[in-house]
Amino acid sequence: MLNPFGLIHSLALSVCVVQFFQGNPQVVSPTGIQFRGNKVFSNDQLLNAMQLAFGLDMNGSTGLSVDRGALTKGADRARKFMADQGYLISEVGDPRFEHSNKGLTLIIPITEGPLYRLGRVRFENSTLFSPEQLLDLFGMKEGDIAVSFSTRILDGIERLKRLYSNHGYLQWTIIPMTEMNNDEGFVHCTFRLEEGPVFSIRRLTFSGSTKTNEQALRTQFLIGEGQLFNWQLLDESLLRVHQLGLTEEIQPSDVRLKLDESTHQVDVTINLKGSPHFPNP
Repeated sequence: MLNPFGLIHSLALSVCVVQFFQGNPQVVSPTGIQFRGNKVFSNDQLLNAMQLAFGLDMNGSTGLSVDRGALTKGADRARKFMADQGYLISEVGDPRFEHSNKGLTLIIPITEGPLYRLGRVRFENSTLFSPEQLLDLFGMKEGDIAVSFSTRILDGIERLKRLYSNHGYLQWTIIPMTEMNNDEGFVHCTFRLEEGPVFSIRRLTFSGSTKTNEQALRTQFLIGEGQLFNWQLLDESLLRVHQLGLTEEIQPSDVRLKLDESTHQVDVTINLKGSPHFPNP
């Protein structure tokens, strides 16, 4: 004999699932969200990482209106949280609803995967710096847990780019490649560099207007025409110009570089704006 209550229960569960996947929100409480499969990370850690927005329903109880878009974004945040702790291939599965006498429960499957460490690191085609010097820029060493791995790689590449530009390499490029050994829990990295030519400054000119003549501005510069381009010295020079008090702060967008690839020279143009404390005549 068919159990009427069981039939109603099955229908209710089906309706909840269908409504959810059609984009209609369902309301669950924070305690009604359960993660399955997690061993390293607690439910609270994962729930906080998802940053789901809870509010009060009409009865004054705390609840969460769940839809596919909110859960997709939350799953991405949870996945990034686990990856930033060194679990680089962690996954958040498709959520599903379960209905019981206690109410509606949202089940979120979690696969943490192995904890990764930094393995072999190679820098190809680097002639200017040693592998040890380059690796220091990434704030990691072989054997370290791969904490915030993606962020460290991106930040390291930016520091590497600035380091090369301080030596005149303005067409420097890098191709990062990773190889993951799931059995041993290591991620191996190879960085293929193309250093390109070295550029020197052909012309240093100013645009815009200030009350300071050009010669006075040039005396503040630590690099000049005929010298190798150096971003660090250029930044320090721009700060010295600003400290005269006659210009607004010079932004990166105020500096324009024009490369001559045939001669390996660069024209530097700096747009200056008069300080509001010393208006232009």
